[in-house]
Amino acid sequence: MAFEQASIAIQSTEFEQLKDLISKALGKDNVSKFMKSISSDGLLVRQIEEILNRGLLNKVVSGSASALELYKKMPASDQGQLREFYLTRIEEVDIEIRRKFQKIYAYS
Repeated sequence: MAFEQASIAIQSTEFEQLKDLISKALGKDNVSKFMKSISSDGLLVRQIEEILNRGLLNKVVSGSASALELYKKMPASDQGQLREFYLTRIEEVDIEIRRKFQKIYAYS
């Protein structure tokens, strides 16, 4: 029997906005800049809440609503699903980028 993740309904409108912001930050045009900002702040790529607290998503994708404010407005269930989405997306980053920024990808 294969693992099947339970689906939990999204309760907030902010979820899609943040999902889009993450997708843009990890997109081909912005991913290197995003990884550099994480590295220069001394963070690891999986520290999503600290990345949000420091406004790193907004530094890379300008003109967007504050990622931290959107995140804070979401209920805990949506925050959890957003963290899961982010963690999945960072594992899908091109292998060459991941090699270049292997220090921030390391598990601590």
